[in-house]
Order: sequence, then C-alpha cells, then structure tokens
Amino acid sequence: MAGSFEAFDYRQAVVTADRLINRFGAYGSIRHEGADYRCLMVATSNTQRERNASLEMMALQRIYMSASGLPFAPTTYDIVTTPDGKQRRVRSCYPMRPATTTIFYELQVEGA
Repeated sequence: MAGSFEAFDYRQAVVTADRLINRFGAYGSIRHEGADYRCLMVATSNTQRERNASLEMMALQRIYMSASGLPFAPTTYDIVTTPDGKQRRVRSCYPMRPATTTIFYELQVEGA
C-alpha cells in the first residue's frame, strides 16, 4: 500500500474543491508580503458544540480558501479580507495536501 498516495491523480479533487468553494463562497483577498491577491473563499460558522468547546474557539473563524491561482501558501503573517470587507489576521493555516497536491487551505482567522 506504500506509495499509493503519490500514484493517485488529485487534479479532479482540486476541481471539485474549487467548484464547491465557488458555489458556497465569494471572492475576498489575502495580503501576503505587502501585496493583495484575490482569492475564492468560504467563511464558515462554528456549531454550538464548537462554541462551547473553549473561549478561544469563539474568537476564531474558519475559512476554506481555494488553492487555485494562489502563488504561495498562506502564513500567520498574512491578512485575509473576507467577502464582507472585514480584515482578519491568519492565526493558522492547514493545507489539504495529500501527496504533493494542495487541494485547498483551511485557515483559522481572528474572529469578530
């Protein structure tokens, strides 16, 4: 079973992720090293269970961001402008990356 992740073609997964983010999201931007990059994203809301898990969860918002067309991986030095125009600092970034193909990014950004 070793090596099966590398042999699989993940391009269709990228297409599917982009289609879902496009359907449920909108364009915002991310500021990286002083430059703004337009990107497609979905801002989620936390469930009641997640809100009750800890006080810090209440201060964070989860965003799924398309990796297509983004020439860098987001970092904690970046600032996201959500589709509603609010600027949020990236607290953490988790790439969905089986093998070497980045399908999308899951960001935790500062909340309201």
